[in-house]
Amino acid sequence: MSEFEELRSWSPTAAAAHAHSLKSAREAHAHMLKVAAARRLRALERAGVERLEDSDYWKQVAPSAVNKAKALRADPEFPPLP
Repeated sequence: MSEFEELRSWSPTAAAAHAHSLKSAREAHAHMLKVAAARRLRALERAGVERLEDSDYWKQVAPSAVNKAKALRADPEFPPLP
C-alpha cells in the first residue's frame, strides 16, 4: 500500500489503535503529523467533489493533530530532533 493510499484509508478508530501501539515520543510525534496530513488531504478530496461542508470540517480539525504534535515537542523529556 502506498503512503497516499495509507493516508486515504485513515480512520479515527485505526488511528486510536495505532496511537496506543506507539513505542516512543518521536513515533507519536510523527504519527500526529501524519494524521494532520491525512486530514488536509481529506479536505482537498471533499472540496474536489464539491462537498464543501465536509471539506470545511476536515480543514478545521487538521490543526488539532498539529497542536498535539507540538505539545509532545514541548515536553522537556522529548528527545531532541536532529
